[in-house]
Amino acid sequence: MSATMPQLNRLGVMARLGLTVLIATMVAGYFVAGVHLLWHYENRDGVKGISRGDITAAYHGIEQESPLRAALIRGHPEGLAPAEKDALIAWIDAGAPGRDYDNFDLGDMAPAEVIDRSCLSCHARASTQGAGIGQRVPLEFYDDVAKLSVAREVLPNSQAIVAASMHAHAPSMSVVMIVLGILALCTPMARKMTGFVLMVGALGLAADFAGQWMARDTASMSWAIVVGGFAAAGATTLLGLFAAVGMWVPARKSS
Repeated sequence: MSATMPQLNRLGVMARLGLTVLIATMVAGYFVAGVHLLWHYENRDGVKGISRGDITAAYHGIEQESPLRAALIRGHPEGLAPAEKDALIAWIDAGAPGRDYDNFDLGDMAPAEVIDRSCLSCHARASTQGAGIGQRVPLEFYDDVAKLSVAREVLPNSQAIVAASMHAHAPSMSVVMIVLGILALCTPMARKMTGFVLMVGALGLAADFAGQWMARDTASMSWAIVVGGFAAAGATTLLGLFAAVGMWVPARKSS
């Protein structure tokens, strides 16, 4: 292979510089595309930050119980009187938020009063208890509580959207990986390592796109999207690095 394949490190300086800039631009574009995907999907499951739950919500859909109700059902906070727990659950089930949150007629059993007594020692923003839970899940104000009192249903992307995305991205991402793989193989970089990275990237890309369809029926297949996507992105970056660095390795003088 080394005798027949062209060697990029034997090209002129201007050609190598041009190829290096183009590779850097391509990899930078992939990075920006990744950031865009993070922004696009990060709040699909209603929790701040990107997670597998966001990917599951996008491609499978989720039915999410009210987080506040779920916490009460599992016994949080400990020591909450049964009557207070029942009052909060009844308030949520009656169509919270927006109903009787601080109704004076309910007295000490108004949801605002119960939360103030039983939750704000940890869930206030300035609280020093609860390992910072007050900053992550504050319950000081009605708007804080309202967001956690509503059940949510997130529908998956339609088949038309998934098909359009695959139509646009599968060919282009495959071609990019092919081009970078060939460029990397045309340098003195270790070809076995390059071949391994190329194989991992190809399998990851295939798993990513296949997972987008299979996750519609099986939520756990969102792992294929996550793992495959990371494998494809990592392989693309490495192949670009191999090619860009390898073409600047000094060429051996022919005997």
